[in-house]
Amino acid sequence: MSASRKLRKLGIRLALKLQRMVAFIGHRDPIDDILAEVRQARAEPAFADRVTVITGSSEGIGWTLAEAFLQKGCRVVINGRRAEVLQAAAARLGAPERVLAVCADVATPAGAQALFDQTLARFGAADLLINNAAVMGPKGRKAWQLTPEEWTQTLQSNLTGPFLCASLFMRWMIESGRSGRIINVSSGAANAAIPGLLPYAVSKSALDVLTRNLAADAEGSGIAVIGLQLGSTRSAMAKRYFEWQDYELLPPPQTLVPVFWYAATADARLLNGRVLAAWRFLMAREAEARLAAPLAVLERFRFAEQPVPDDIALQDRALLNRAENQFGMPESVKQALQATSVDASRYPDPDYGGLRSALAERHGLAPACLSFGNGSSELVERMLRVFTQPGEAVLSNEPSWFMFDRFAYARALRNDKVAFRPHPTEGFDHNLDGMLAALRDDTRLIYLIHPSNPVGVPLLHQPFMRFLDRVPPHIPVVIDEAYVEFADRGDLLDSARAVRESGRMLIVLRTFSKFFGLAGMRVGYAFGQAEAITLLGHGELLFNISSLAAELARVALLDQAHARRTLDNCVQERRRVADFLMQSGLAHVPTQSNMMLFEPPVAPDDLFDRLQARGILPARGVVLGKFVLWPLGLPAQNDRIMAVVRACL
Repeated sequence: MSASRKLRKLGIRLALKLQRMVAFIGHRDPIDDILAEVRQARAEPAFADRVTVITGSSEGIGWTLAEAFLQKGCRVVINGRRAEVLQAAAARLGAPERVLAVCADVATPAGAQALFDQTLARFGAADLLINNAAVMGPKGRKAWQLTPEEWTQTLQSNLTGPFLCASLFMRWMIESGRSGRIINVSSGAANAAIPGLLPYAVSKSALDVLTRNLAADAEGSGIAVIGLQLGSTRSAMAKRYFEWQDYELLPPPQTLVPVFWYAATADARLLNGRVLAAWRFLMAREAEARLAAPLAVLERFRFAEQPVPDDIALQDRALLNRAENQFGMPESVKQALQATSVDASRYPDPDYGGLRSALAERHGLAPACLSFGNGSSELVERMLRVFTQPGEAVLSNEPSWFMFDRFAYARALRNDKVAFRPHPTEGFDHNLDGMLAALRDDTRLIYLIHPSNPVGVPLLHQPFMRFLDRVPPHIPVVIDEAYVEFADRGDLLDSARAVRESGRMLIVLRTFSKFFGLAGMRVGYAFGQAEAITLLGHGELLFNISSLAAELARVALLDQAHARRTLDNCVQERRRVADFLMQSGLAHVPTQSNMMLFEPPVAPDDLFDRLQARGILPARGVVLGKFVLWPLGLPAQNDRIMAVVRACL
């Protein structure tokens, strides 16, 4: 490589780093807005003179909440077990006529009673109880290393205490005919197993169950019981758990205040019995209260619109950002659309018999080995819904298909990632050894893409079969083959053969959206051992593809001319684009799909802008730190991209 080319590549990488640095510096941290909201808060009628009791409030989050509710106009009862610390906390709050400090261990019946009695004696009422008192308990030890005393102490503080306090205050509210609220302070630790933190995680999980059951018992009483799962903040408890550098990156406890204000005042009918996550609430307040967790922070997905200059004619626009077949629908499908006899007034055949038979014959499988979905994306989502439970883990490559990551997040799964491994001749491989090493006891599904999206790397038959033999047989291995029809290597994974011969929980996904040119029909299918497909069927939606879509998919499947044309074009253009990139001195990743990663000669956004100005719209974004995607469309489209790239050299 010449010195000038090296300098240009260095300049591009520096430009990318500078771009990220400028974006970081210019980004306004939402925490700043939250802190400003808390600082600027004033007394409000909804809080005026309400008696708010906060357990475990002599320091940390509890004291911060006491200050915040006092600021809003409440009368506040704080609580702790160390008299000198508690009195100092009360002094810092000021307003002695509106603050009561009760020294008591509320994890005991006597301590909870003392808190209740002194609150009523001083203020004559209690409107809001925040069960905040808790201990971290032993850290970094396994179940068999814990003493019974450590277990009992943690559950007594984190679970028994909230029950004792809630039962006392709720009984008084009911007998007095007063409405009120109980807020139980939980943790994200309730959602998944955390090695070495057993008593704490169990106590917080049980606390969420307590919240729901207290709410059920209180129905019709005017009392609302709400749970709040808090993320970590810079508190004394967190300082004992985190390394110092991680602790310093945590947000201050004041960031949690708005979710408590909301839980104390929002419509009780909406919140009663619900457990909200504070970190999601701060990103999407109303959505977190109304939607199933963790959908609050997942907005409706839509591809970003990329405007094209008005002077570019419609026929000259190359829309390449969704990997659609640039030849369009097969001619046979166009003819079938004109001559269709499908009666749209009738529901579809629930077995999709014609399409099922054609696919069974194609793959050499029994008809019972197939399942259908509204595009393969629906099948990916169904896989997670059927085979996993929230808090469990799935395993996939990095990078992977963005919608898989989205589905895993929506399912509240831990999405363990294994990076592609550099390969001397293939560019990268799936790093199957790394996948095996990353398996954990709670791994419930493995998701691989063949060929990979977006890297383009295929799975090879023999290495994959050796990998499959080493995967524990209870774990489903899902192979997403959305792009496999574009591949032409002789040593590729033959997934249908693997299904027939392995007897394993192997499920393969395919789609008619890409190669077959039916993206608008939304037809996907899965095949695997009949037992696996039967399990997958437990989550199948009724009539999830239309009669017309099923018939057109069957017609497209049988159109050999369209298939040959599409494959020949992709193979030819893969070679031609790879040759162009090598001659231009631009690195690329060998691919078996209809897209190719390459290292652009200018900053990625510069290249994308130049292409867009000429009516060419590839998928924007940087992959593996330095590559962008070249969509392998028609020869004329690739010529236009070459012209733009050549002008950048």
